[in-house]
Amino acid sequence: MPQGLRVRVPPPAPNNERMDINKIITIKKMIYDIVANAVWGESNSFMPSGLVQWITLVVLVLLGVILVRKILSIDKRYFKKPMKHD
Repeated sequence: MPQGLRVRVPPPAPNNERMDINKIITIKKMIYDIVANAVWGESNSFMPSGLVQWITLVVLVLLGVILVRKILSIDKRYFKKPMKHD
């Protein structure tokens, strides 16, 4: 090594700093799990529990209503009657 070049090696981190890093990593994993559960929901329940499941349920209900109205031709009966105004 040349005379004018010095390399400074940092001292090893104490155990409590490593513990803090492990806690941070654990907390990050917990936050990711909570967010994932809020968005996608749990898979072992009947009722929707996540945002995606609720949106899917709403879309299915709306599609069901549209199909029933088309099949029973409720639209034609509704629009056939004139609206009453005072």
